[in-house]
Amino acid sequence: MALPIKKLLGDAVKRAGIAQGVLAARVVEEFNKVCLELYGQATCQGISHISFRQGVVKASCQEAVIAQNLRFNKTRIINEINQSLGQQVIRDLKIIIV
Repeated sequence: MALPIKKLLGDAVKRAGIAQGVLAARVVEEFNKVCLELYGQATCQGISHISFRQGVVKASCQEAVIAQNLRFNKTRIINEINQSLGQQVIRDLKIIIV
């Protein structure tokens, strides 16, 4: 009986020791997607850096207004990303103005 490709890839990623890096990349991708849906392309360009580590997404903004919008929708952003990933991965969102 053949195994689903998703299972095979998941196992290979774990064996290679890159599971955390792959998860971080997925989280950043989903963050970008959610921000694009909520705010549009022009606002998303004001977010300069996004990282994920130990359940915390960090985003750097160039303008206080963008940071405030992200803070206002913090719970929604976290919930949408976790839902998209199918598990509770993100526990907090930190916004930094640079």
